[in-house]
Amino acid sequence: LLAAIAMTLALVMIVENYFSIRISDTLQVQFTFIPNTILGAIAGPVWAAVFAAISDPVFVLFSGQTVLFTWILIEAVSAFIYGWFFYRKPLDTKNKAD
Repeated sequence: LLAAIAMTLALVMIVENYFSIRISDTLQVQFTFIPNTILGAIAGPVWAAVFAAISDPVFVLFSGQTVLFTWILIEAVSAFIYGWFFYRKPLDTKNKAD
């Protein structure tokens, strides 16, 4: 589980660095919901929220950008919600809801 969480956090760093659209100096669109969804499905809601909250300050340390604590909370809550809905749910390719 710890190795899967570490790999997902590395995926978060890659997505934040290379797959983000910078609109202005203060506005940036990122696709970190994808690794957060994977993290929620693998680790569950609590661990997903904890590691999503940890991943944003770690990214700030490596990138030199400013930290906004509101976005850390929003990212943690969204990872918790993803974990709440996707943890231990079977993925069925025949079911249209999946």
